[in-house]
Amino acid sequence: MKKKLFCVLITAAVFCGCGGMKNESADLISPSARQTAPGFELMTLDGQMVSLESLKGKVVLLDFWATWCPPCRMSIPALIEFYEEYKSSGVEVVGISVDQNPSVVSDFAQKKEIPYMVLLGTDGRAAQEYGVRGIPTFFAVDQKGRIAQKWVGFDASYERQWRKTIGRLLTE
Repeated sequence: MKKKLFCVLITAAVFCGCGGMKNESADLISPSARQTAPGFELMTLDGQMVSLESLKGKVVLLDFWATWCPPCRMSIPALIEFYEEYKSSGVEVVGISVDQNPSVVSDFAQKKEIPYMVLLGTDGRAAQEYGVRGIPTFFAVDQKGRIAQKWVGFDASYERQWRKTIGRLLTE
């Protein structure tokens, strides 16, 4: 029992609040220096499987988050607004929840009226593949499936930064 509690506490410390409020990648990564985003195949809240490969050709804003994480919860209105503005421009917003309980995620997404795609990353593999050390962590992925920018934590300036980054990616 103590071991399980210790694991839960460590997981909470790593995933919530440790991301800080900093943008790890202040500038858009040049196309020649971008690395391929790790692939994934995860389930949506309605049971459909979605892969990163299926989103190729679109600019994607990935959000690794959890229902219990205060900065993640703070970012949702900005993500919804961003999604509504860019959904007709070939941009996908994809939330990858690291929560352990899919029904909690589903209830939360319904209550918050999240219109963008929410995937269940309950096993933590996708977060691990992306090197997520704190949540929320956001990745801008270009049309070729490469990571163009990364943000860790959340603050009000991120919405403006997302617009700038995504706008540039859409013109590439």
